[in-house]
Amino acid sequence: MTIHKHTLSFALFLFVFLLGSSSSLQAQAPEIKKIEKSFASKSELSIEHRYGPLTVLPATDGKISITGTLYGEAAEAEDLELLRRYFEFEVQETGSTLEVITHFKVRNWNSRNGVTKLEFQDGTRTGKLRNLRIEAIVRVPSATKLSVSNKYDEIRIENGLNNDLHLNVYSGRMVVGDINGKLVVESKYSKGSIGNFGDGTLELYDCDLQFGNGKTVKLTSKYSELEMGSFDNMDADTYDDKISWKTIKGELTLQDKYSEFKIGRFNNGRLDIYDADIVSDGGNELLVKSKYSDFTLKEVGRLSFENSYDDNVKAERVGSFSSTSKYTEYEFGNLRNKIYLRSYDDELKIDQMDGPLEGIDFEGKYTDLKIVLPNNTEFQLEVNMTYGDFKYPESRFESQIYKEKNDRLEMNGKTKGATDSSPKIKIVAYDGDISIQ
Repeated sequence: MTIHKHTLSFALFLFVFLLGSSSSLQAQAPEIKKIEKSFASKSELSIEHRYGPLTVLPATDGKISITGTLYGEAAEAEDLELLRRYFEFEVQETGSTLEVITHFKVRNWNSRNGVTKLEFQDGTRTGKLRNLRIEAIVRVPSATKLSVSNKYDEIRIENGLNNDLHLNVYSGRMVVGDINGKLVVESKYSKGSIGNFGDGTLELYDCDLQFGNGKTVKLTSKYSELEMGSFDNMDADTYDDKISWKTIKGELTLQDKYSEFKIGRFNNGRLDIYDADIVSDGGNELLVKSKYSDFTLKEVGRLSFENSYDDNVKAERVGSFSSTSKYTEYEFGNLRNKIYLRSYDDELKIDQMDGPLEGIDFEGKYTDLKIVLPNNTEFQLEVNMTYGDFKYPESRFESQIYKEKNDRLEMNGKTKGATDSSPKIKIVAYDGDISIQ
């Protein structure tokens, strides 16, 4: 299943769920108690909710208003009275900060076969309850820093909220529109979608989420599937995820193990990865440390592997390339001007160099190197090889010093039109097949 199909499936599921659940619960679960409270505007508002959906809307009167409605059924009238007595908001108001808990606190919530029994904090217990649910609606003025949390249910936030927002969701759903402010998300085992936002800090564990566009984002994630938009900068620490990003306009910093990435264009990228899969349109510069990873790149201006171990690297176009590597396979369609490679038992295949050539500096053991230079390239050549095979356009050279003895080859020379300032190709190889054409 692709991310796109999964997104559509989840959206359809959520629509059907909300449509069906809201109508059925209203029909099956009568209202037991409603609480409505209003407060003056605060710079910070915290809402802790449980046992039902939480909806956040923009306030139209400049005040904070909170409505909580308890729904449910009880076999005994005494249990209904207990629910009415224990369902109260817990409010803490300090200066410019307001904290509200919109659910009753229980020591034990036991649900089985559609029947719920509660034990409150003071030890009081209810009998059999059905369809127990608390719905909360919060209206918040612009510029109030908002923090909301929910477990096992959903948070719904209307599009266009003009607030910094902190979401804490555990095993629930979030349906959030565009946010004209900063975003913090802490979530485990949750699904949903979030629209566009400003700067963001996202801490996710086993989530399935879709995001719009953002500014500078710090992402920490494990076991998640994320479909994300475009960002100014992205700093990600991930583990066994499946993630897509559209465009990273500035810096992409990634530390990862075992994940799959689909990335559009980026400006500068720095990757430290292990057993990952990277598919990208490419960028201006990419610096990599990697093991056991696969890369499929369209175009990179400067591609540098600080360390590569047993990777597979494919790129359509590369400007300059440098790497220190072992057991890695490189396959480039076009490489423009420069190669620096320290290699052990690698494979490097370059279909064509576009030029103008700036230089090639290669030292390798057990590595085969095949390069087709741009037409009419004039260059200097310095070779020091032990074992292996060396091929070069000998007829183009006007002067050379050539020594071959006991499986050892030393050579210095330059093509007929080359000067001392022409680009240099330097080869130091042990038991490799080298071809320069």
